[in-house]
Amino acid sequence: MLERSLGLLDRQRLTLAAAGLALLVAGGRLAVVDRYGTDLPVQDSWAADSRAFIIPFGTGDFNPLTLFYPTNEHRVFFTNLTNALLAGVSGQWDNRQQTVVNAFLCGGVLGSVWLLLARRLPGYGAVVLFLVLMAGGGLPLVYENIVQGFQSQFVYVAGFSVACLWLMLNATPGTRAWHFGWIAGVCAMLSLGSGFVAPLVVLFLTLARLALAKPSDRTPLLTTAAVATLLLVFGWLVRNPAPQHDVLHARTAAQFLRYVMAGMAWPGAAWFCLAPLSYAPLGWLAWRWVRQPSFRDPLPTFLLAGGLWIGLQISAIALTRSNTTMWPPANRYGELYLYGAIFNVAAGVLLASRAVSPAARTAARALLTAVLLVFAAGAAHTTRFALSEWLPEKRAEFREDERIVAAYVRTPERRLFDQAILPYPDAFILANLLDMPAVQRYLPASVRDPAENPSELARMLGRGSSRRSFLSRLASGVANAWPFWISLGAALALAGLASRGIKTASRPDVS
Repeated sequence: MLERSLGLLDRQRLTLAAAGLALLVAGGRLAVVDRYGTDLPVQDSWAADSRAFIIPFGTGDFNPLTLFYPTNEHRVFFTNLTNALLAGVSGQWDNRQQTVVNAFLCGGVLGSVWLLLARRLPGYGAVVLFLVLMAGGGLPLVYENIVQGFQSQFVYVAGFSVACLWLMLNATPGTRAWHFGWIAGVCAMLSLGSGFVAPLVVLFLTLARLALAKPSDRTPLLTTAAVATLLLVFGWLVRNPAPQHDVLHARTAAQFLRYVMAGMAWPGAAWFCLAPLSYAPLGWLAWRWVRQPSFRDPLPTFLLAGGLWIGLQISAIALTRSNTTMWPPANRYGELYLYGAIFNVAAGVLLASRAVSPAARTAARALLTAVLLVFAAGAAHTTRFALSEWLPEKRAEFREDERIVAAYVRTPERRLFDQAILPYPDAFILANLLDMPAVQRYLPASVRDPAENPSELARMLGRGSSRRSFLSRLASGVANAWPFWISLGAALALAGLASRGIKTASRPDVS
């Protein structure tokens, strides 16, 4: 009875620490939004949001099916759904609202991933992984996505993919958890074009298990393999080829490999020669998984699946985007590259905790230390660049965008866009959008007073009666309160981590 009570207490404290991590990540991102963000839509938001819900809202012919419309190669349903709800309720097309929600969304996903792994790792490993996730999510390492509301697609695809991998590989077919797993796989494919990678990894590892399993254990594996195959068929049916981007596809093996290694070396992407070291823990774990049946329990299998998943994500980015002069790869992909660091650190901890001989334990700990040092150096370099160069320049660019768009709304003269830095690269498309009354009525406070023509839904909810809607003021207030969120997160994290509840031993996982 006492043992069961202590186990429950452990779970409660870990959950408390996970909530603290989520708030620390959200608070770090909100600090960037508060200092450098804008309420004006940014880049891809202009075309994607306007087509999916802004114009349909404004013309009164919105159909939920428009949220499934593809954007380039992707169907970003959950990003569209989130941003449509915000615009519908507030009556404003407000990028700041989106980024505030995204900050908590990212924190929640990373906190959940940590909780999943921390319950199955030794105490020191859980703390180390906590620090990696706090830095990877809370520091401005993926500075592009923090200030661009449309980029929640990366958070959604990662969260749904991790859930799909864990539940489909470890839950018994037919159980509620297993059904949630394949549903998460469907959701991943409606979050980003590369969402099909998670079911592909499930199928691959399930077939590998089939080859190693006893005949009596094959029926549930065959069921999972069949459903994973159906998920891939669904992914094929909802795919959306984008021929206009074929020019960005890798043309040479050198282009492809350079981009792959840069993704593996993230956050020090420019130091791509360090990629083999960064991914050595997962390579070692894969060797142990193949050679030793004792390493085929749920946690090692999940880490191996995560390594395959992020490896395929990195390869897909390199295959479709490496024929460019941009170097290192676009910062927005860091939202996915982060999971390479997560799974490698977790693999290093697992190898050290399960090593039998002192020499193997020492080697695993040395490798883990090296991986952490590389991550820390990359994080420091990227954070310094973001805070000293990219973000200050982007803030000045945002203020100029607001000034130019506000001037155009008041006096629609297209010469205003001549030689100007614009929030959308195609001046013709931007002008056409701004000329539409359906778009003008949803423009944010920095360029348009919503009281002039609030949306119908906003009027029903009592919004849009002042220059800034209640939801917009709330979003700004939440971002401005970032010290509170960080302080609360630190308090919760300390309460959870500074307890004996975190000191659980690594063991074969049968849950």
